Amino acid sequence: MCQDHSGSRFRRGSRSRFARRESTHPFLYFILFIVLLSFVTRAYAGRDYYDILGVARDADSSTIKRAFRKLAVKYHPDKNPGDKSAEQKYVEINNAYEVLRSDAKREKYDRFGEDGLNGQMEGDDHDDFGPFDDFFGGFGGHRRRREEPRVPDVVIPLSVSLETLYNGGVLEVSHKKRVICSSWSDCEKRCSKCGGRGVVIQTRRIGPGFIQQIQTTCPVCGGAGKIGTPNCKSCPNGQFEEVEKMLLVDIEKGMRDGQHIVFEHETDEIPEHQTGSVRFEVDTLRHDRFTRIGNDLHYRLPITLSEALVSVNRQVKQLDGRLVSISTDKVIKPGEKITIKGEGMPDYHDAESGDMIVEFWVLFPESLTEEQKKAVIDLHGELPSLEETGDGARRNATTATDDAKDEL
Repeated sequence: MCQDHSGSRFRRGSRSRFARRESTHPFLYFILFIVLLSFVTRAYAGRDYYDILGVARDADSSTIKRAFRKLAVKYHPDKNPGDKSAEQKYVEINNAYEVLRSDAKREKYDRFGEDGLNGQMEGDDHDDFGPFDDFFGGFGGHRRRREEPRVPDVVIPLSVSLETLYNGGVLEVSHKKRVICSSWSDCEKRCSKCGGRGVVIQTRRIGPGFIQQIQTTCPVCGGAGKIGTPNCKSCPNGQFEEVEKMLLVDIEKGMRDGQHIVFEHETDEIPEHQTGSVRFEVDTLRHDRFTRIGNDLHYRLPITLSEALVSVNRQVKQLDGRLVSISTDKVIKPGEKITIKGEGMPDYHDAESGDMIVEFWVLFPESLTEEQKKAVIDLHGELPSLEETGDGARRNATTATDDAKDEL
């Protein structure tokens, strides 16, 4: 009896411990679920704008502004040409400042995170299953994020002097563009037609026990999920305002007509669109002395008849201000050309340069005095005849060929 009694106690004790061990399992599952949910919530919260600007969450507006200016100067694209990481950082800094500078946006961000700025969380009407929709695609009328379309690039002809293209330089260009009022979010309200989702769902029955749901863009808000309110004090001029800024256009040596200098994100702003680029297209101004053909500079040099017969010793002012010597003691025929190596346009992104092609333009006198005529006649007697020159020989050969053809 005692053995049975003790055995009974042992069995009861075993069951009791086993029962307690079983009862801990649901509690452990609950803890794991809470931990998992915290990770999901953190992942869903989006970017930390305070961390991007390097300020505390209770920072005042002046502190936020100072931090933004310091970072904007450090990562500005003009100071980091070609650095994609700096460009991305600059965009993040601007996005963070756009939110934290506005009291309304900042309050919404503090409550709901980055997603609360997209019209998907407003007040108590936000969707508690939003994080899971992101993982599993959502159901029914939930709006899915889509890539914003891009505003088309704008091409602006830019007149550039030949001197600037030869030497390189920076041109200041005043640029105007239309931007969305920085406080426009304070003037928007959720679209009542689609409930802020940007899409509407139409349901129709297509047979016994079957229905079809069709999702279309909201006809009221155009897919934005929100609409503007008229006569808003935050933006008295409406949704858009015009701003003017000075762009510094870098003209590199040797650039040619049709080449583009690109400024990203400088087009007019359109809601729900990525801004495009402004492209300045090089258009060379006409020069009074030089003509550019490829990388060669062509120059027509007027010379007198006496220079053509005796010698030429001239200097031509180059596009950088230097004087280039042009000298020859040969007899110059009208239209004859000489080449000066390396005195043309610099090759774009290359150490080589083109040539200067000088074409001689012989100026004949309009009239001669009697003394001048006599001097020319006397000189003519001293000069070789046509038969004695290469031109005369070629002419005689041509005449002989023509005579042979006549005989045939």
